[in-house]
Amino acid sequence: MPDRPSLTPADASALAARVRTGDERAFHTLYIVYFHTLCAFTRTLTNSRETAEEYVQDVFADWWERRATIRIEHGVRAYLYGAVRYRVFNARRHDRVVQAQAAIAIQSDEPIGMGTPDPSAATTVELTEFSTAVAHAIAALPPARRTALILRVTHGLDYTEIAATMGISPQAAMTHVSRARSALRPLFDEFFRPE
Repeated sequence: MPDRPSLTPADASALAARVRTGDERAFHTLYIVYFHTLCAFTRTLTNSRETAEEYVQDVFADWWERRATIRIEHGVRAYLYGAVRYRVFNARRHDRVVQAQAAIAIQSDEPIGMGTPDPSAATTVELTEFSTAVAHAIAALPPARRTALILRVTHGLDYTEIAATMGISPQAAMTHVSRARSALRPLFDEFFRPE
């Protein structure tokens, strides 16, 4: 996989300031730099590549439409991760309302959404025993710990950026990551215990 372009926080902030004035080239640069990593993060929340890409595109479209009024206080990366996280949770809330309304309208005992195979099941079968165990352990973490861990380990955000993304304090972000790692440690001890 080719290396993705990267930006320093200062360069990203300078480009964001240009976006605010309508600079399409600056916006395109930020899109190219952040799109794939944001999709990877969003996919951990949605379990769907297509949905993740759609949500990330929505976030960028919204940013461009509201570019003159959006304030980016904690850095571009933290803003974008926070925006896609909010987009996912907002969509989930909407889906729950729609499902509740459908259930009331149908007035039946038939379960909604049964019979559709989980698209991630096929890839889970291909994982090694350890990878499968780690994936299940991460999925079983409380949502805040899971999100903080993924932002830290997979996406390399620092605790200030995680805090801004999740709307918590940096200390709380650090605590979530630490507790997530502690929860996973027995798994590593089990698989890599000396004989």
